[in-house]
Amino acid sequence: MKTITIQAGERKKIISVLSNSIPADYPFRAECDKEKKLTGKIEVCGSQWLLPKPPILYDLKTDNLVHKGAWDSIYRVYVAPDVDVTISLPGFQPRKKWLYFLLLTISAIIGIAMATILFLT
Repeated sequence: MKTITIQAGERKKIISVLSNSIPADYPFRAECDKEKKLTGKIEVCGSQWLLPKPPILYDLKTDNLVHKGAWDSIYRVYVAPDVDVTISLPGFQPRKKWLYFLLLTISAIIGIAMATILFLT
């Protein structure tokens, strides 16, 4: 589990994914001192070059979940808390792993078959 400490008023990148077109959910947990109220913003920046879209802002909560779509080949998530926080990132959860494994396997088989045909002719 990865942990990141962010000071109050600081904007810090907590997730950065490059060249990955697999949709995924990224859960993370934000914790602050018990006597303080957790407030702040989450900024989700998807891909800006193929199908540009504006950043999406969410309120920072204790348990957070951000989603990366298939077109988000350059994906970043920033957190800007109003109090000092510690972010815990357990990892990401690709959606429908079996489907992507099946597509990857079929693509590999087709690629090998095409290479074999080209090599034999």
